Amino acid sequence: PTCFNDVRPYVDILCDEQRKSLVAGVAETARVATASSNKQESNSVKVSALMRECLAVQLARYTGQHTAASVAARRQLVKSLMQHHDAGLPLGDDLLPTDVQHVDNFPLLAAHILMDNDAELGGSEQDLFHAIVILEHALAASPSSPQLQLFLIKLYCRYGAFDPCAIMFNKLQIKHFLLETVGYLWSGPVFGLGYFRSGLVVAQMTLGMNTETAEFLITAYRSGTFHKVIEIMDFKESLQKSLQLATASALYQSIELLTKSHTIEDVVMRYQKTSPMVYPHAVAEQWRDLRDVRAMTSWAPPSAQISDAQKSSSFQLESLWVELRTCLNRSVCCMCSVAASFVTATAAAATNGSAANGSEGSTGDDLDVAYRPSLGSSELACKARSMDSGGLAEVATLVERIEKLCSAAAQHPGTQALESADERFQARANEPP
Repeated sequence: PTCFNDVRPYVDILCDEQRKSLVAGVAETARVATASSNKQESNSVKVSALMRECLAVQLARYTGQHTAASVAARRQLVKSLMQHHDAGLPLGDDLLPTDVQHVDNFPLLAAHILMDNDAELGGSEQDLFHAIVILEHALAASPSSPQLQLFLIKLYCRYGAFDPCAIMFNKLQIKHFLLETVGYLWSGPVFGLGYFRSGLVVAQMTLGMNTETAEFLITAYRSGTFHKVIEIMDFKESLQKSLQLATASALYQSIELLTKSHTIEDVVMRYQKTSPMVYPHAVAEQWRDLRDVRAMTSWAPPSAQISDAQKSSSFQLESLWVELRTCLNRSVCCMCSVAASFVTATAAAATNGSAANGSEGSTGDDLDVAYRPSLGSSELACKARSMDSGGLAEVATLVERIEKLCSAAAQHPGTQALESADERFQARANEPP
C-alpha cells in the first residue's frame, strides 16, 4: 500500500497551488525512481518505485486534476495505469494465493477514471464495459482482492447482469454482520433487474442470520462461554432494527407473491407464511443504517465523496421504499382475502338457492349467473362489508398509508436527483451523432 492515507490530512490544509506543486513533486520523484531502477535491484525496491507512481496518481485524483482533464486524456491515463499494473505483476510471484497483488490499486484507479468518463458522457457503455474488462483482468491475477470484487459487483449491477454478481458474492464469502454492511450492493438491484431466483437466495441468506444467531446461543451455552451470550443477544437485537433485514424480508415476500402465487388463496397463504407480525410503519422509526457506504476504496476529491448527510438522505429514501413495498404486499393480501371470502359466500349462496328451488345441483353456469347480476349492486357491497369488514377497513388504511409514502418518496431529493439524471441521459441519447 501507499502512504496516501498518511498524506491526505495534510493535503486538505494546502491551497490549490500548493497541492499542484505537491503532486508535481511526487510525480517527478516517482519518474526518477522508475527511470533509475535496474534489473539487479531487489523486488522491494521495484515495488517501492511502483508505489510512488501509484501515490502520484492517487494524489492527482484527490486534488481534482482528473476531473478537470478531458475524456481523451483520461483514457490515455488508464492505458498508462494498466501498463504499470502488468509490469508489476511479476513482482508478486512470491505472494500466497490469498494475498493481494502489490499493483491492485492501478486497475482500481483506472476503473474509477473510466467511470468519470461514463458519468460525463451520460451513460456510455464503452467506458463501463472497459472498466469491467480491466477489473476482471486484474482479478485473474489477484483472485483474493475484495476491493476488485466489490467494484465488479457494483459495475455488473449497473450493467444489468446479476449472475456474475452471484459469483463474486460466493468468492467473498460474505456472512453474518457483513451482510448488513455491504449486502446493499446486490440486494437492492437484484429485484429491479428481475433476477427473482437469485433474489430469493440473497433474501434467504440475509434472513438466515436470525436462525444462525439461535445456533450461536446454543453453542455458547454448551461450551460454557457465557460472556459470548451477551454479545450474541446484542447482535440479535440489532438485527431486529436492521434496515438490511427489513429490505430482505420485503424482497423475499414480494418475490414469493409474484412467482409462486397463482390463485387468491395462494396469495393469502404465501403472505401469511412470509409476513412479519408487525406493520412496517410501527417499527420503521427504529431501523438503523448499518451500511458501509465507504467500503470501496476511493480517491475522489472530498466534494465528490459520500457525505454523512447524503448517507442519511439515502437511508430515509430506502426506508420509504421498504415500507411502501411491505404495505403493497399486505394490501394485495387483504384484498385477496376479502375476494376469497366473497367468492366463497357467493358460491354457498348460489348452492343454497339451487337446493331450495329443488335443483339437482348447480353447474358452473348456474354459479356464474348467480354471481354476475349482483356485481354492481349496493346490496353486494353491504354483504361484502359484513363478511370481512375488518379486511376492507385495513385495505383503506393501507391505501391511505401507501399514498402518503408515494408522495414522500416523490418529493425526496434522492428521487428528484434520479429523475433529473434520467432526463439528462435521455436528452443525450436523443442527440444526433
